[in-house]
Amino acid sequence: VSSGALASDLPEGQGRDVVADTCSECHSLSRVKAQRLDEEGWKNILREMVENGASIQPDDRATILGYLTKNLGPDAKVDVNTADADEIGAVLHLAPAEAKAVVSFRAANGAFKDLETLKKASGAADKIEARKALVAF
Repeated sequence: VSSGALASDLPEGQGRDVVADTCSECHSLSRVKAQRLDEEGWKNILREMVENGASIQPDDRATILGYLTKNLGPDAKVDVNTADADEIGAVLHLAPAEAKAVVSFRAANGAFKDLETLKKASGAADKIEARKALVAF
């Protein structure tokens, strides 16, 4: 799979290609997207990766950190019409079965258009309501 194809799995933004190229050497981008860490959390992950032998160019570290913090931080929205169950579950604090129900409903019925349908599909209306600011369609 080309780095361009991998990058398309990530939100738009400066540094997307660097993140896709660097992180996908060892991890699925789904795993990276599901973490939703703050700047300090991403700094710790980058440090740990370098300590474990990841070949991240020093010039790329700031780019990667900036991209991850802005686009995959704790307040970044999740597109419930494109994200996988792991990412939906992580961002919306859904149990695995609830997140899978969202993806199954979407596969059977098409894209979500509103919050009420998402609440019903997930079986977790209270959780969706509590995190509705993080939902994108």
